[in-house]
Amino acid sequence: MSCTRITAYYSVDSEVYHVCQNCTLGDNIESDKRQSGTPGKRRMCQRCKDIIAGRVKR
Repeated sequence: MSCTRITAYYSVDSEVYHVCQNCTLGDNIESDKRQSGTPGKRRMCQRCKDIIAGRVKR
């Protein structure tokens, strides 16, 4: 699975941010809790990292 990169976003309830449009974890964020950017000390979601590295299969 390849990463379709988009503008970074995060959930107000999470410590991580997402950059892959096809990240299943990021895709589950409710719209009222979704924010753009990478503020604070958030780190990239491990699933996004794995998708970028090509370690995630469909």
